Amino acid sequence: MTQTVSVKDVLFSQSSIKNVFNDGHTLKETTAALKNGDLTFGDGDGQLKPIRVVEVDGKLVSLDNRRLFVAKEALKGKRQQLVKVVVVQLDDLSGNQAKHPGRTVLDELYGENCKPGKMTSVKPEAIRIKDGLATFVPREGRKGGLFVYDQNEVKVYASQLSDKKLDAIAKLGPAGAAAAQDLRDIKARQQAEKKAGPWP
Repeated sequence: MTQTVSVKDVLFSQSSIKNVFNDGHTLKETTAALKNGDLTFGDGDGQLKPIRVVEVDGKLVSLDNRRLFVAKEALKGKRQQLVKVVVVQLDDLSGNQAKHPGRTVLDELYGENCKPGKMTSVKPEAIRIKDGLATFVPREGRKGGLFVYDQNEVKVYASQLSDKKLDAIAKLGPAGAAAAQDLRDIKARQQAEKKAGPWP
């Protein structure tokens, strides 16, 4: 069933997404194409397939998180942020049956364990874009702070990393050891700057 909804009301079902679609286009390229009208949602050739959603506890949850991300980004700031979605049921067969025969929407949404509560933020800023780097490699945040992702893909800033976590990163091979040393240096520098206080 097709329905028109506000994209702001649709939840992501994953905390992270890949940066590239199956056709090779990046999230940034696809967002730009949607913004300037070169690309639209639809079932035709050259169109971006509609976002599939399922209702869980009265909330709409996306099964197509990359498509939801670019839709939210392309419509950001607009008064009307409406998008057509395809509403499916939890017991419907999911897409790509050739690769996953018999898999249902419930399986696709929650995985084999079918654990509830996987729904996440409606804001694209809260979604991690997978950049191909290991989780423990330091990244720069929007405001300049350095952070890594922990084993649960939760963002942890360098200043918040305990010695125990740094020791665990150091055990992840040569790259982990190098990253842990970098993070220790950053943490020590931040602590020294904080101790020194502002300029007189």
